[in-house]
Amino acid sequence: MDGHTLVAKALHACGVRRMFGVVGIPVTQIAVQAQKCGITYVGMRNEQAAGYAACGSSYVEGGVPAVLLTVSGPGAIHGFAGLAHASANCWPLVMISGSCDEGQVGKGAFQELDQIKAASPYCKWSGRATSLADIPRLIATALSTACSGQPGGVYIDLPSNLLKSKVPEESIQSVLNGAVFAPPVCNAAEIPSINEAFSILQTAKHPLLVLGKGAAYARAEVAVSKFVETVHVPFLPTPMGRGVLDDSHPLCCTAARSLALSKSDVVLVVGARLNWILHFGETPRWKADCKFIIVDIAPSSQQSSLSKASLVLQGHAPLVLEQLTSKVVSEGFSYDPRSEWHAELSSKCALNATQLEKQLLTATQHANGVSALLNFHSALCVIRNAIDELKRTPAYTTTSSSATPSTPGGVGSVFVISEGANTMDTCRMILPCHKPRTRLDAGTWGTMGVGVGYSVACGLFASQSNDGSLVVDIEGDSAFGFSAAECEVICRYSLPCVVIVFNNGGIYGGTPTSDIASGNPLSSIPPTSFSPGIRYDKIMEAFGGKGYFAQTLYELQAYCQVAFCAKKPALINVVIDPQAGVESGSLQSHN
Repeated sequence: MDGHTLVAKALHACGVRRMFGVVGIPVTQIAVQAQKCGITYVGMRNEQAAGYAACGSSYVEGGVPAVLLTVSGPGAIHGFAGLAHASANCWPLVMISGSCDEGQVGKGAFQELDQIKAASPYCKWSGRATSLADIPRLIATALSTACSGQPGGVYIDLPSNLLKSKVPEESIQSVLNGAVFAPPVCNAAEIPSINEAFSILQTAKHPLLVLGKGAAYARAEVAVSKFVETVHVPFLPTPMGRGVLDDSHPLCCTAARSLALSKSDVVLVVGARLNWILHFGETPRWKADCKFIIVDIAPSSQQSSLSKASLVLQGHAPLVLEQLTSKVVSEGFSYDPRSEWHAELSSKCALNATQLEKQLLTATQHANGVSALLNFHSALCVIRNAIDELKRTPAYTTTSSSATPSTPGGVGSVFVISEGANTMDTCRMILPCHKPRTRLDAGTWGTMGVGVGYSVACGLFASQSNDGSLVVDIEGDSAFGFSAAECEVICRYSLPCVVIVFNNGGIYGGTPTSDIASGNPLSSIPPTSFSPGIRYDKIMEAFGGKGYFAQTLYELQAYCQVAFCAKKPALINVVIDPQAGVESGSLQSHN
């Protein structure tokens, strides 16, 4: 048995189900043998997108992490983007790269690079195989390390000479015995810490529960639901924490985010960090004397958050929430759902929801005007209504309450992916989320270019689940450009993905042709502008999918209905007013 086959068999023995990558020297046969072992291999067009797909797969599906497979040198460099993205978002990912022959190191070998050294800033662990017998143990260690403590990316380096060598027939089984994946041990918090947390929660006049994507990854939705229903605490999800509890829940205060942050006095943070997304837990967005109780599986990894915490509960989120629920039940405690605080949040949510609907009505009325262009609000209103209409069909009647913690949300999930500064910001405001792990975006790092890779991962899960699920990937035209070629992957595997490109002709916004000065385009076209009138829909058509070109409200309505119901590869190119966006979206202060 050669090294390629040994790698594939060791991955399979450890329970790996998904592998994403771009094959070439010296790893092609790893992918070939992985397929023969029953591992699903998805060939991508770029290692960067392959990494993002593997990240999304690990997050959505859970269990044993997905694998990113790359060639050596430049291929590994491209793959490090996905490795870093996984670590930034605390998602498990195992990146495996081939490397040059050990005997040629330092001689200028083909694609020679010290990949262990290069990978180290982007992962929590890395290892290089030094013998064939080392490979199964190395793989098992990598998978376990990726999942243990704070999840993250890990890297395995496989020299080409090892891959080409062979294990004697009589030694194969003993070598493969090292391929044993050890799932992480899930611990509860210490009882004294639970008692202290209860004492702090009791003092709250304006309590708040913050739910991050770590709670979603931990499959904490059942425990979260029981805690919220028992304690009657208002909750605020982060962008990818949405869906752990339905956005329509009466205690969800997403629509009153600023009020919730500014007035809460005791905050239980589950699966989130006090980083830029939560304004670092600092004034003026938070009260100076706000008390934070942080639930984290590995709190030592977020020192900046810990400095602001009144208490840290170290443990697996579902177990810690079960402990807290048991404690409040035993003490007969809960917050009064008729309190002034609950009423204030509810009132603000209702007011903001009403204002948003008025804004959407105005936008759609304007878009119905003569020669009027669509903007982000009018286009997303159409998309929201089309998704809602789809969910009312029989295949989508299963509610999130029927889901198990191991699935994204039951039969007929609609995965919504969004990226692009204005596109993502507006999607977060307009499109609701009802099921866990069905909303993906640029994440902790604000990574642009992740969307189509995510679509492949979610589309693969939906396709193999065979439950009528659909992926709706809403892309700004700039973000789409990073991974547009991955539409071929969507078509190749006939995934139920509809990509919607908001085409406003540039980064943040474009420039009307009439406003571009004549002369040398290198000096007259603004840095943020693309060519006007790009037909992105033709890209999907070229790969064998359906392409639609929407310039009006009614065209977008019709194309959404057709594409969503078909659940086949499609791209809707939506022409947006080039002046509709703002620079840097909601992050103008960072520019």
